Amino acid sequence: MPAKTGNGLKKALLTGGTSGIGLSIARELILQDYQVVLIGRNRQKGQAIAFELNTQRPESTQFVELDLSNLNSVLQFSDQFMTVHERLDVLANIAGAMYPKRQETQEGLEKNFAVNYLSAFLLSTQLVPLLERTQGARIVNVAAAPSQMLKESIDFDDLQFAKKYSGFKAATAAVHAKTVLSEILSEQYTSKGIDVNSFDPGFVRSHLMDNMPLMVRGTITLLWPLFAKTSTNGVYACSCKEIQGVTGMLFHKKKAIPLHFEKPYKERLWKQTEDLVAKVLQR
Repeated sequence: MPAKTGNGLKKALLTGGTSGIGLSIARELILQDYQVVLIGRNRQKGQAIAFELNTQRPESTQFVELDLSNLNSVLQFSDQFMTVHERLDVLANIAGAMYPKRQETQEGLEKNFAVNYLSAFLLSTQLVPLLERTQGARIVNVAAAPSQMLKESIDFDDLQFAKKYSGFKAATAAVHAKTVLSEILSEQYTSKGIDVNSFDPGFVRSHLMDNMPLMVRGTITLLWPLFAKTSTNGVYACSCKEIQGVTGMLFHKKKAIPLHFEKPYKERLWKQTEDLVAKVLQR
């Protein structure tokens, strides 16, 4: 990472910021005079995007190569980020993936769960000191349609789909878990002055989808953040001044839907997540 930065400009950290919705949000934020740090696995692609954005807005963008499926690497990155940067206004967990066949990471984690959920959990908990000392800081998590995200559907006896695997169901469950995490953190971080919300990136329906199998339509909807070009909801959640202080919401078409999962459900997810992360990080 570069030398310590402290020029007073607002700063945003985006996972999944080198394509789709994430890149769209990054473009909008630099137009609002944010400095953005983009996280991605593809160094060549990430550096090319950073070069492009810096051409449009000099010194606006930095790319950091990071494998979000490796929690030890995410932890190391978080520690380094806090030594380099003096503020963090927006942490946007946009990265998403879906693996048709079950894959495990080097740390023994189901890959959908690691990339879509656990990386967001770790960044959102490890970067708290930096967020807390930045006035008006926000954590923003990409979600999906309320109909998918607001049902309590996690199988806590098979959290990582080891018994019966479906790529679509595993990815959906991980994104849903991240939405539940938004409510948990919104409750924990209210006293710290950190807003935590989720947003539905939206999907423009086409008649071409009418004859597609239900599973295919569902998959396209879930993975829309990877391919879409714009996200009004995402930019709104990250930077709209009018929603400062609003927390624990799912933004859908610029409307704030309160997240309200049952307390035992939230507690069970939090406990299992903490135990799993501690085991992987050997803490």
